[in-house]
Parts: sequence; structure tokens; C-alpha cells
Amino acid sequence: MKKNVKAGFSYVWVHSDDIFLYKVESKELYPNREAIEELFSFIMNIEGVKKANPTHGSLAPIVADPELITSLTKILGGNKNNWIGIQPGFETGSNILIEKTMPRKALPFSPSEWENVVFNAVKILNENYWLPAMTLIIGLPKETEEDVIDTINLVKRLENAGFLFIVAPLAFVPLAAWRNEQFFDVEKEIDEARFNLIYYCWRHTIIEIDRLLPRLTSVGPFMKYMINFIAKFGSRAILKRMEKWGKKQGYKIMRL
Repeated sequence: MKKNVKAGFSYVWVHSDDIFLYKVESKELYPNREAIEELFSFIMNIEGVKKANPTHGSLAPIVADPELITSLTKILGGNKNNWIGIQPGFETGSNILIEKTMPRKALPFSPSEWENVVFNAVKILNENYWLPAMTLIIGLPKETEEDVIDTINLVKRLENAGFLFIVAPLAFVPLAAWRNEQFFDVEKEIDEARFNLIYYCWRHTIIEIDRLLPRLTSVGPFMKYMINFIAKFGSRAILKRMEKWGKKQGYKIMRL
């Protein structure tokens, strides 16, 4: 970090598969608050560092220890004009599918609580000026249409609550314990429910573009106008193309 600061970089991205597992001691995966606070305090006290944020972190530890997020916000200087980014794995909105595929993802809670874990984690993050950019997995092993619909409903529940978040669907890739499973082939295996999930995630992205872009572009008035114009109208053009493609496949947009 000191070398990067010396080279002129003042923004630190603290990379980890899951920052909330840092020096974790609990078998139930309760985060080690003191260790995480010490880590970020050390980083922010490095001369020349102005901003820092973690890259990846799980949602369940946030709900298990909300005070950790409050404390990190103070350490990192988060406020309404300085939101802190993090990339958590949403994966699915289905409690049943989480239990089938990754039950430890919900720890220290049970898989049957997963939907509420996701909702409450995003709520806690937003209350402390954190913006989660989350990923979903489409085509998980044993995924059913009902699982996909549960995920769509959870995305809408978060949206209806007025939370700030981004959610991006990714196709399932077989790794580690799933290495004997098949890749999810979007072109061959897409169906009406999965199309709707992708559609609603993109539609929500447009909502966030409208809300966030004016705050995130610190350029001159003309460039700011152009960036806003391209982002807003370009994103809507993509949505229209999605609707047209879905209609061609015989898919209907679900009314939620």
C-alpha cells in the first residue's frame, strides 16, 4: 500500500474473497469485529491514504453484527456524500435452494432465514452509507422455476423498500465441490422465469442509474450531461431490446 501511495494512488481496495472471514474464530462464522476494525484503522492511518473499502464480503455476518458496519463506516469516513462500496454474493432468493447448494452461506443463521438475511443485510448497509453491488447465480444445480421466482420476488422486495443496491445475474460455473456439474448454457437453457429474473435485475439497474449517476459524476456540466444522457437512454434501449427478444421467444414479462 505504501508503494501504491508513493506512486500517487490514495484509494485502497482491500481485496478478499470475504473480508468478514478475516481472522474469524467462531465456528458459526460470527465476524471478528476487533480484528477487522484494527485492519481498516491501520490502512486509514497510512500516510497518503484518503479512502478505502473492501471488495467482497458475505451478507450474513452483516446481520450477525450490525455494529461492525457502523464502526467501519466511522473508520472509513462514510457519509451521505461518501458511500462505501462492497460486492456481496446474493446468489439466490430461495431459502430451499440455499439449503440444497450452500447452507453455510447463511451462517450463523439457518438456510430457512436466507431471504430475510439478504433483506436485512442490505438495509443495514444502506443505513450506514454502504452500497452493495451484488451477484446472483442463474442455473445453480437443482434450481427450479419456483426458486427463480423466489429470487425475482426478493429483488422486488428490496426495490420496493427503497434500498440502494445493484444486482447482476451470472451464469453458473462449476468449480470446487461442483466441478462435476455442467455449465449453465444461457442460450440453450434460458426459460421464461430466468429471462424475467435477468429483465428485472436490469430494470432495477436503470432505477439506480437515475438515482446515483448525478452523484457519481464529478466532471464539467457538458460532460456530466452527456454521461447522464448516454447512461439513461442507453440503458433503456437495452431494456427495450430485452423486451423485444423475450417477446420473440414467447416469454411474458411477469407482473409483480
